[in-house]
Amino acid sequence: TQAEERHVISSLMRIQFDDDEATLSALYDITERVKSELAIKESEERFRAIAEATPMMIWMADAQGKGHYFNQHWLDFVGVSPDEAHGIAMEAYAHPDDLRKIREAWASNALNPTGVSLTFRVRAANGKYRWILDTGKARLLPDGTLLGFIGASVDVHERILAEEAVRANERFVTGLINTMPGGAYIFDLQANKLTYGSPALTTILGYTPEEIQAIGSSFRERCLHPEAIPMIDSHIKNLLHTMLGTVTEFSYRFRHKQGHWIWLFDRKIVMEYDPVIGVASKVLGSVIEITNLKNAELELIQANERLTSLLTTVPFTIAVARIS
Repeated sequence: TQAEERHVISSLMRIQFDDDEATLSALYDITERVKSELAIKESEERFRAIAEATPMMIWMADAQGKGHYFNQHWLDFVGVSPDEAHGIAMEAYAHPDDLRKIREAWASNALNPTGVSLTFRVRAANGKYRWILDTGKARLLPDGTLLGFIGASVDVHERILAEEAVRANERFVTGLINTMPGGAYIFDLQANKLTYGSPALTTILGYTPEEIQAIGSSFRERCLHPEAIPMIDSHIKNLLHTMLGTVTEFSYRFRHKQGHWIWLFDRKIVMEYDPVIGVASKVLGSVIEITNLKNAELELIQANERLTSLLTTVPFTIAVARIS
């Protein structure tokens, strides 16, 4: 048979037999234990090599949450040495305002198979706080014994600031739209539907955006004046080939929800353009009711017609001159 190297522990014991003395030797085969220890060591070395190579910040903590391994990316991020980080819980570097959120998340989900994932602020090496996305998970033995925790963190500071900037801009735009004297809307040219309508739009038309959408394909015949339909159809067709930022405007009659006709002045701008297919996709518009203005214009025209008719019937000549 092929010779095999085994690992043993030798134990020697001296035994006295009357005038004779002997040595008892016992050998304990620990080959499997050594193999297991080598496998564990190799696995740990492999893990550390991977952890150091990854661009993420990797950490490990014991069952009490105290850190015992942080890869170099994590150490560089917070500006500490391995000795300084050892035995310190991650929350020691967190922003004071985020501590409650962190503790509550881990207290309720520490043993959750899906782990814990949350964003919070960490004091970086320059002393300023930065947002990170941290995902951690419990390390359990087959019998459920908790060994500790392992996790990875990613710097998401710029993403969080960008998202907040977008939200702030949305709040500004919404506030601006809601304070406009006219009604604002966003119309999807590709889907041919209204995707947003301000409260003022509902006040002017009598319909909510949801009600307009529910009317469906009969909207044109139900709400638009017959004389306006060809003009609006042509206008929307032309809008599809209008470049980003182009402003268009026109006026038309609209049937209010209560049944009467109102005049609207509609002004819109192309806010989204798809360069791949070469068509506009969305427009941002505003409408104001100009019924009183149209009625005043009509009354003026009628008054001029009456005056003209009157002047043609008098038996004498009337001259109008400007006196400077």
